[in-house]
Amino acid sequence: IAIVILLIAMAISIYLLNRWITKPLIKLHKATKDILVNGMEGVSEVEINQKDEIGKLADSYNQMIDYIRLSTVSKSYLSNIISNISDALVVTDANLCIETVNEATKKMFGYTEEELIGSSVSIFFPQIQEQVVEHWKNTIITHRQYSDYEVIIHSKGKNAIPVLISSTVMTEENSGQVHFVCIAKDISERKKSEESIRYQANHDMLTGLSNRYALENKIQACSKMILFYPEEMSMFLFLDLDKFKIVNDVCGHHAGDELIKHLSLMMKQNLREQDTLARIGGDEFGVLLNGISQEEGLKIAEDLCELVKKFRFIWEEKVFTLGVSIGAVIINKDLYEVPKVISAADQACYISKEKGGNRVQLFSESEQEFSLREEEMQVMPSITKAFEENLFLLVYQDIVRVSDTVLVGYEALIRLKDEQGQLVSPGTFLPAAQRYNKLTDIDRWVITNFCKNYASRQNDSIENDFIYNINISATSVNAEGFLEFICYQFEQYQVQPQRVCFEITETSAVSNFVKAKDFIQELKKLGCRFALDDFGSGLSSFTYLKYLPVDYIKIDGVIVNDIDTNKIDYALVSSINEIAHLMGMKTVAEYVESEAIFNCLREIGVDYAQGFWVGEPKWLPNMV
Repeated sequence: IAIVILLIAMAISIYLLNRWITKPLIKLHKATKDILVNGMEGVSEVEINQKDEIGKLADSYNQMIDYIRLSTVSKSYLSNIISNISDALVVTDANLCIETVNEATKKMFGYTEEELIGSSVSIFFPQIQEQVVEHWKNTIITHRQYSDYEVIIHSKGKNAIPVLISSTVMTEENSGQVHFVCIAKDISERKKSEESIRYQANHDMLTGLSNRYALENKIQACSKMILFYPEEMSMFLFLDLDKFKIVNDVCGHHAGDELIKHLSLMMKQNLREQDTLARIGGDEFGVLLNGISQEEGLKIAEDLCELVKKFRFIWEEKVFTLGVSIGAVIINKDLYEVPKVISAADQACYISKEKGGNRVQLFSESEQEFSLREEEMQVMPSITKAFEENLFLLVYQDIVRVSDTVLVGYEALIRLKDEQGQLVSPGTFLPAAQRYNKLTDIDRWVITNFCKNYASRQNDSIENDFIYNINISATSVNAEGFLEFICYQFEQYQVQPQRVCFEITETSAVSNFVKAKDFIQELKKLGCRFALDDFGSGLSSFTYLKYLPVDYIKIDGVIVNDIDTNKIDYALVSSINEIAHLMGMKTVAEYVESEAIFNCLREIGVDYAQGFWVGEPKWLPNMV
């Protein structure tokens, strides 16, 4: 019996030991082993409802599990993040063998995961030598990272993909094993945008030709080559189309654009492969002829001139002909700086246009024409400064009645003071102002300051009945808002329009006849008078006089100056005077330099005269 009781007690003890100690310990052992094998994925708490030490151990285990869950992320979570990164991610071992890739890597480069895992990263760089890859590796190890490195990666389909790579080193704490983590961002779209911006910065959007910026860079490169090889020579051409404005005015800017595109293509086809044709702006082009002699360069320039001359532009059954003024300059060891090259060609082009256009003009520093252009360029800063510092001034020249020498009025003339206070000749600064489109600004200045002068003299009741002549350029006649500007100044300073006579030249009136006629008629409605200036020096067509509503004909001084000694000039002045009177117009003779000339004018019956013999330009009293 005792043995039976002992066996029963032992069995009960073993059962209790298994239930309270062994099974809970096995549970804890299995749970910890699961963590070792599977990590935190799918691990749950151990259920041991005991109040003893094993129960406390289980509670501690469960608390540890909760803490680990809160303080770490799961493998699936990390895998999900890596998989959904939009950039390609590649993890390699220390030998640059691929261990891990994400979905973006496979999609971007066209490989399967099986093809990539275990392969060297050189699979992406078939064109790059192993030494270069090794250099990247050493750089990453040295600096622990390698950021924003641009490189071309080739896809499985051999497509070249520009990427931005950033790499870093990852070292495992326990084992010390090294891994390289590389992220590659596809920058194809950015490269396209950069290329588009670069193209736009260097090309004319209408024609696709190089623009001024690109042209200047190419001239700069050509100039550097000449510095290394002084015997080398190139040529630059500056082209300005003649009669292009007619197409724009008649058919509109769309037609003008089409003309420019057609002509650009034709000119490009007639140049050598190494030459550069650029559109500088509007109807202006530049051509750089690399490595060419003067004779060959001028031959190409003449061919371009002939090409444009023969070109016929047809738009809506209208046929237009064009011309081109070309300025040519040799680029050599004596003239190679970009601004000077372009300026010289521009000067030559301007002279070509002055000579009638549709011709080639070679730049030469020794010729007088170019010296005059250079002088104009030098005086431009003085004109700009004169506007800023009010260095212009008005002088007035007497106009007298020839029959009795009575003073009837003045012509307002602009003068410019230089930095030394000396007066600059109008023959110097006015052509420069015309060339650089400053004439309208000068005309505005003259009108504004004349009105101020007029107001000050009227306040003193001096010479209220005199006529004041004011010159207006052709550009001002055609300028938008200029008519309104005159009316505003008259009203502002209470100028009596009937005391003002505007002078326009014969050539400017004829150049835009309809506009000039409308301009004259509008101001005559206010009471202003008009004089046709320099008559006899330009087209001298009496036909125009029938249609221009002017009050005076001012006979050009070139004809007047010799009438006392030259019978032909005398006869010309007589005929102009006679026809003007038949048309109901008065005549004014300019450049009256002597009493003999004045007496001839009296014989002929000219109405008024002005010139140095009559009176030199001067300041008038009581002028502001």
